[in-house]
Amino acid sequence: MALAPNIVGIIGNIISICLFLAPAKTFVKIIKAKSTMNFKSTPYVCALLSVLLWTLYGLLKPATLIVTINAAGTFLEALFVSCFLFYSDRKGRIRTSQSLLLVLGIFGIVVAASLTASRMRDTRVMIAGVVSVIFSIIMYASPLRAMKMVIQTKSVTFMPFTLSAILLLNGLVWSLYAFLVKDIYVAIPNGVGAIFGIIQILLYLVYMNKSKKNQQLALESEKSNLQTNGAPKPSEVANGGDNGIDLEKGTLPKGERSDMEHDMKALHDNRQWKQGMSPPRADAAAESKNPAVEKTTQDFPARKTPPSPSTLPSSNPRAGTADR
Repeated sequence: MALAPNIVGIIGNIISICLFLAPAKTFVKIIKAKSTMNFKSTPYVCALLSVLLWTLYGLLKPATLIVTINAAGTFLEALFVSCFLFYSDRKGRIRTSQSLLLVLGIFGIVVAASLTASRMRDTRVMIAGVVSVIFSIIMYASPLRAMKMVIQTKSVTFMPFTLSAILLLNGLVWSLYAFLVKDIYVAIPNGVGAIFGIIQILLYLVYMNKSKKNQQLALESEKSNLQTNGAPKPSEVANGGDNGIDLEKGTLPKGERSDMEHDMKALHDNRQWKQGMSPPRADAAAESKNPAVEKTTQDFPARKTPPSPSTLPSSNPRAGTADR
């Protein structure tokens, strides 16, 4: 029976390490950008306090598997907080330093209370255990904000499935470990964590398809806005921005290309006639198969030939008396 808790505890250590390493991508971005950007240090400072308290609890109990995973978590969270101290601006560095001092102060008080309040080991374990449970529940309840965002936006963008699954597995495995070793202080926060994990998975399943539909609608709306605002269509880009028509390259079928050439020629002749140049060809409208071109041709009737000057009445009053 003693072998089962050890196996479950080792599995719990592996899952918890994955959970601790989840923010690694965020800190890779911070290091590359040499700036904390809009990321906040508060979750990592609180996580540091939680793992410090559980390390103390594991040392007082004693519980080797609890000590190992929380010692590793302390190292990782300390690295994350150090990144914030190094890459934050002056204001962010001051804020992170104040939070860190508060965390270390709380931890120091708990250590002092656990070691001096009583000489009985059970009392020390109880003090460390109760405080650890309180902060662990706060940490497990932090995804409530993400769940609220999912419900409001009907999108799972703010709640990755992988992280939710790891949280659920972590809570279930450590709850099983607590049941096997009969540890109420480990059971309470991890039971709460398992419940929150189940809720997150259910929310993901409910809003997963809706999120995909919303993303598809947003993409279609964006494309429509681009085209409305004059952005070139794919066919225009492919043909150099000429609306996909290239008579020289033969992008249209031969018959349609011929009709297009006739229509364009008819329009050209009509424009020249309007400007006082040569009259349009008589067969321009007949050749055109475009109703718009035909109507345009009909709007300009054949120009009448001006009368000869010899047929006009003379404006000279003496012209009639010349013969006399």
